[in-house]
Amino acid sequence: MNMRIPQHHHHHNLRLETEQADALVDELISDTNNDKSAASSSSSATRAAPAPQRPGAAQESMASTFAESIEQKIKHEEQRTQATQLRRISVAAIKVTHLVELGKLLESPSGKEQAEQESAFERMLSGGDGKNPTLDDLLEQANHDPASAFVTLSLMAMRLRNGSNPALAARVEQMLADLQQQHPEKINAGVNTAPAIAAFSSDPAQKREMRKLYYSGVINQQSADNIMDVLLDKFGVDGFVPALRTLQRALSDDIAALAPSAPPTALRRLLSGLNDTRAITHTLSEVAQFLDRLKSKYSHVTMGADVMTRSLLSMCRNGFYSRDLTQLGLQVVGEKPLQQSLFFNGLLTLLQALPEKIWGGNDETRSNALLLLRTLNGEYAAWEKRSQLAQ
Repeated sequence: MNMRIPQHHHHHNLRLETEQADALVDELISDTNNDKSAASSSSSATRAAPAPQRPGAAQESMASTFAESIEQKIKHEEQRTQATQLRRISVAAIKVTHLVELGKLLESPSGKEQAEQESAFERMLSGGDGKNPTLDDLLEQANHDPASAFVTLSLMAMRLRNGSNPALAARVEQMLADLQQQHPEKINAGVNTAPAIAAFSSDPAQKREMRKLYYSGVINQQSADNIMDVLLDKFGVDGFVPALRTLQRALSDDIAALAPSAPPTALRRLLSGLNDTRAITHTLSEVAQFLDRLKSKYSHVTMGADVMTRSLLSMCRNGFYSRDLTQLGLQVVGEKPLQQSLFFNGLLTLLQALPEKIWGGNDETRSNALLLLRTLNGEYAAWEKRSQLAQ
């Protein structure tokens, strides 16, 4: 029956062979140093008792085995060194490829912007502009985007490791170190969210806008309501939901990354707030329908649903005041009392139907808002009655 010999047994045999070979070498050295006269005096004894041949053959076999094992070890070490060198080259190539692809995700698929930025960085750091550039100068060239600057400097650093320009390489490494020290959160955020934002748009300007929104909203830990308000402002009604979905995917990728841009608990809390989009999408829909009814009566009504929704969200968070409602009425329908009366009647119905989440669980704010609108509507109703009596 074939049995697999444990690995330690092989090691034991090798150690025994090595010890035996060492003993053999010592014995051979000892033999060569024997006194010739002793050899001569013992010649007759030697002739009388010839030296056995088999022990010599065994010793020769052990020496051969030892030499072969040493040769195999040397070959194995050479192969391992060569494989390590090839592996390092492969890893470097993978890193360069990864950085190039990351640059395309951050800017444009063509890589044109990334190449132009790298050329500009090289010119600046080589003194081509006639001054000693600072990190802020490089960031300005990179549209104030630390992630984009990080990719460009990293690519330059890796390509300069061949020793072609040691002075430029040193300046690039220093700028890269300063950038990582001053903007680690934004670098991580930009790198972690690049695939999600690239899926949102191929336009470099829109990508940068979304990253800046992520930097300001997520890294500065704004509330979900504030971020939604900014999304409405930047992308309008039609672009709001796609932009919000992109932000949600970006947050999920950031949370799952090895180096998140912020504490994962804070990112999860923000993602949870952004995931509940039903309330705001419902409000957008209700406001759009309300404005459509007004526009069907009054052609001069032009306010968009995103603008009015943002105004209402702000009031729901900060409180309703008579001056704010009056200003909103003027902006939507103008100064005519009859048109304002119709507006405030419709607004009362709209506020009554708003989801509870829009009010942030603040029943007092909701009650005060509804009371204020009922008071305004009562005043307009009294005005209309007086107008009819006057006629």
